[in-house]
Amino acid sequence: MYRSEYNTLRYRALRARYTEGFMPKHYDQNCPVAKALELVGDRWTLLMVRDLLDEGSRRFQDFQQSLKGIAPAILSDRLKLMEEHGLVTRRFYSDHPPRAEYTLTDKGKAVLARAKKLVATKHEARLNELLGPANRVALLEMLSKIATEF
Repeated sequence: MYRSEYNTLRYRALRARYTEGFMPKHYDQNCPVAKALELVGDRWTLLMVRDLLDEGSRRFQDFQQSLKGIAPAILSDRLKLMEEHGLVTRRFYSDHPPRAEYTLTDKGKAVLARAKKLVATKHEARLNELLGPANRVALLEMLSKIATEF
């Protein structure tokens, strides 16, 4: 394929995306996993939530430094989406040029806590299936010892 053909196909794909709109990301399921994915299932979003949990408030340039390779447009889009869903709040710290600081809301913390709990519950059930309750306790004790050594 020649470069001009590639550019034509790429242009058509981008034009279709912007004229017809992005593919909606709704799972239409009454499931906590599906609901969480609708909020934080995009690439980079969970890493942004992680940074907000670790650091508290973050600025745009802080995200760019910690998330190597994220495009400014993608970062801006994710922050706007998280703000629309009530996961973060935006506070302006400079008027000219406008600069904002983002903080995780209680709803954002709750979504992450639910995801962690869901993962832990699934792992615990799977360990019970594989090992039985007695062996599971021994394995968990061994893993906690290993984790404290690091």
